[in-house]
Amino acid sequence: WDVVNPTSVYARSKAAGEAAVLKAFPKAIILRPSIIFGREDAFINRFAGLIRLLPLVPVIGATTKFQPVFVGDVAKAVVAALQSGRGGVFTLGGPRVLSMLELNEWIAKATARPKFFLPVPDFAAKILAVATGWLPAAPITHDQFLMLGRDNVVAPAEDGLAALGITPTPMEAASKAAPAHQIFRSARSMKGCTVASGLATVSTPMMRAPSFTGAATCMTELRSSPGTVRVARAPYSPRSVRATSFQRE
Repeated sequence: WDVVNPTSVYARSKAAGEAAVLKAFPKAIILRPSIIFGREDAFINRFAGLIRLLPLVPVIGATTKFQPVFVGDVAKAVVAALQSGRGGVFTLGGPRVLSMLELNEWIAKATARPKFFLPVPDFAAKILAVATGWLPAAPITHDQFLMLGRDNVVAPAEDGLAALGITPTPMEAASKAAPAHQIFRSARSMKGCTVASGLATVSTPMMRAPSFTGAATCMTELRSSPGTVRVARAPYSPRSVRATSFQRE
């Protein structure tokens, strides 16, 4: 988001929040990720659902650029920033910049659902946002329309994953953990493993596991990753395995 001249309510609230934090804690760590992708993200999965349902997919903000960053890399950034012992602002992005249209095309290819896409002109998108944005299930709100007027990428002069010693994971590499059409949560056979703490949520790579062995498989996966997390108790659920208590090794 643009912290210098934010236009949307969302961006203004983020800028105000950062200013308040830095005023109270000058050495605070602030992370500004671009679009975060992972098994249960609310951005790519939303468009994957539209691509699955619609024969012709309208694309609002088709030329707006994003730099999708893998949730695992964001989790590593949280840990690395805390361990660095210094404050600062880090803008997190993946290795590839994609426009909204290119991102939708990538999702269609990754989910093996080739589609036709129709870029929506800005004037039409604005009319739609103003006319229907107040509805609970609006396709786009006016604030979201304003946000799409700005690219969401890492500027060359900004510190990012590299400054924290992290190599960004390409979207294509993340998909190798499972068949491409099973990256998204619509694939019920894939089980993820999520470790939640008060500071961050860290997701491990997805794995195949029958429901009755999901918890054991998850704990083995976590323990086999050096320097990560030892799960003390991880009850299984159909959607994920969540650690209720853990300690860092």
